[in-house]
Order: sequence, then structure tokens, then C-alpha cells
Amino acid sequence: MRFRVSSLLSFFIFVLLVNCSHAQYFKEFNELYKKINSKVMVFKKESEKDSMNIKEFKRDSTAAAEILDFMSVLKKFLDEEHKLNGKGILEFSGHESSSNNLFKFGAGASIDHGIYPYELDFSTEISAVLKDGEFQENISDIDISFDFHPIGLPDFPDTSLIPLGRDQQKRSDHLWLENFLFLKRFNDDFLGIDQRYEMGMGVIFNLLTCGLTPKGEENRKELNKTSDIKLTRDDLKKSLDLSDDEIETLQKTREAVKRANRKQYSKLRLGLLAGLYYEIEDAKAFNTIPFNNVDTLITESFDISNKLRWEIRPTFVWQPNDKYKLQIRPYIKLPFKYKDTISFGAGANKKTDVRKDLFFDVQSSFKIEVEEDFTIGLEYRLLYDCAPRRKYLIDMNGMPVLLIGQRRHSNFGLSFEYNF
Repeated sequence: MRFRVSSLLSFFIFVLLVNCSHAQYFKEFNELYKKINSKVMVFKKESEKDSMNIKEFKRDSTAAAEILDFMSVLKKFLDEEHKLNGKGILEFSGHESSSNNLFKFGAGASIDHGIYPYELDFSTEISAVLKDGEFQENISDIDISFDFHPIGLPDFPDTSLIPLGRDQQKRSDHLWLENFLFLKRFNDDFLGIDQRYEMGMGVIFNLLTCGLTPKGEENRKELNKTSDIKLTRDDLKKSLDLSDDEIETLQKTREAVKRANRKQYSKLRLGLLAGLYYEIEDAKAFNTIPFNNVDTLITESFDISNKLRWEIRPTFVWQPNDKYKLQIRPYIKLPFKYKDTISFGAGANKKTDVRKDLFFDVQSSFKIEVEEDFTIGLEYRLLYDCAPRRKYLIDMNGMPVLLIGQRRHSNFGLSFEYNF
């Protein structure tokens, strides 16, 4: 089975363009906000003059003020959602004596953009040990992902209510379905992975439950605010000279913000990711084995491999309030050929080693927001390769000895994050 990287990249660009057009109403919303804001200013000036129909004038000016207040709530949320949000992590420790020195450092940064209908994330992390002037161990991650919701916003018929007020009928927000694309580079000297590149796509099924955090509840109440003067679609057309398209822009923006608010501030998120990806790996095997009757540390290099794989990932995200968040994401990476087999020799002297070709990457974190832009986190990650690189070596007695690469690596730590 052959997999063309160019096809994936072309699809990535296509989806990006589709979702940019899907979010076109955000731009239209900003234009509408400027239009209504200018009308409110006109009403304020006119209020100083006599009016032919005081009752009608008062209703029109009140409608403009109500709509502008509501749109200010939407605009504030959209400005927060669509700005570039980032965080930086840095840690360093050093040990030195008259004959040895050991320095350990780690750094990371991430940037994200958007929540709904799409989210773009970029993150990078590196951890290294410098001992006596040489790098001994290091881990690095570079991850780019693009998540998007394929089911768009509904069309709003003329009979539906305007944004100020609850919907006439409850609609599904379709947050249960999400698609993703990703590109990733990874290396881990503990496991002998010099370079691993992954690129793929898939689907995520979500269950958002247990209500919203206090911040989410506050946003929800603002979004469901009702009109004091019972505004209708006809009132908007008459009072503010809005077209059907402009009213629908208001409704779609409100619906998008409601979905983004629920996705961001749900107390509990359960999910299941399933995806297909292409893997290119440059790795080696190193271990201490009995060779020539002596325990010997041996390192063996291998040719670069490439294969098509698939993955699943259960998801658990719990945030009882706006200051605490627990995340557990165990990736299970599987092949299309379940067993990985290597052999040496033939006939009765043939040696065979068979293993299940599974790779586990369990990522978990618990973060506490100390201040608005400062977070402390506890992180734990476990990587386990059920079928690491391995090879039969022949010792001086002509006997085959199996060299098996490292299978398990775990790391944990305390992180300090500054959001910007």
C-alpha cells in the first residue's frame, strides 16, 4: 500500500481554505458591528432633537442599543478566540564537581488559534542532558495540528427568532463530531528513536457533559439574554435597516459563539480519536546483553523504515472550574500487519522472534492557574514500544544472540507556564 505525502498536504491546504470560507461570517459580523455602532451614534444625536413620533423613535433607538450591547458580547468573545494565544515553558538545572559536570535543560512553546469551527495548534518541546561537554540524552517534539468541525452552522428561516432570546427549538450543536490533520516530528534517545515523522488525518468523537465552568455559565447567560422590548425580525429590518443576510449573520455568529463557549468551558469532555497516518522512522537498538560471555553494551543501526499505521486515543478532560484542568490522552498506535517478526537461520536451527507491533504514548497533565497568565502544571508521559528494533547477532561461538532495543521510557516533571 503506497501513501502519497503530497496528497495529504494538498488535502490539508484544501480543508484550510474551506474552513476559512466557513468562518467568513466573522468578517461580515465585524462589518455589521461597525454599521450598527454608527446608527447608535446617530440615534444619540437625534435624541437631542424633537421627533415626529416619540414612541417609534424610542423603540428604534432602544432596539439599536440592545443589539449593539449584544454584539459587544459576541465581539469580545470572538476577539479572544481568534487572537494568537501562546505559552512558554523553561526549566534548567546544573550539577558540577571537580571532575564532572551535568546540566539538564528543557524548553517549550505553543501557539493556538481559534476554537470553533476550527482550531490550529503548534507546539514544540525539547529536553536534553549535557554531561561533560556531550549530549547524553534528549527528547524533542514538534507538533502541528488542525482540528475542524465538518457539520456547519444551520440555516435560519425567516420565522426564527433574532439573536436576543432563546432559540425556538433546540438544535444539536454537532460538537460531537470533529476532524483533524496533523504533522509531527519526534525523537527520543531513551528509546533509540533518532527521528520519527508522522503525518495523518482522522476523526474525533466528543461527549461534552456535566455543565459549564463558572466562566462558561456567565458567557451562556449573556448569549441567551432576552430582549426587553420583544424584538422581531421585522423590527430589526425597520428600526436598523438590516437585510435578511445581515440578520442571518447575527444568528450564525451567535450560534458559533455558543458552540465555542460550550467546547471551551465544558466541565467534562470524553472523546475517542481514530486516525490514519504515515510514519517515517530512523532508529537504532541499544542494550546490554551477554555477548561473547561478557555483558556488553551494543548499539546497532537500522535502515530508515516507512509504513502506514492507524491510531486510537481515548480522551479525558476534566475542569471542575476555571482554574483546574486534568487531561489524560493515551495514544495507541497500531499497524495493519499486527505481528512484527524477525528470523535468523533456516531449518531446525532457525530462530524467530515474534512480537505485537503496538506503541503506547500516554500523555497526562494536571494544571493549576495561579494567576491569570501564570500556570503551574504536573505532567507525566509514558512511552512503551511492544516491538522495538531488534536483530540477531552472531558471537564468537557462532551462536545467535538477540539484541532488543529499549521498550519503555517515562518522564514526569513540574512545569511553570506563562501565557501570552
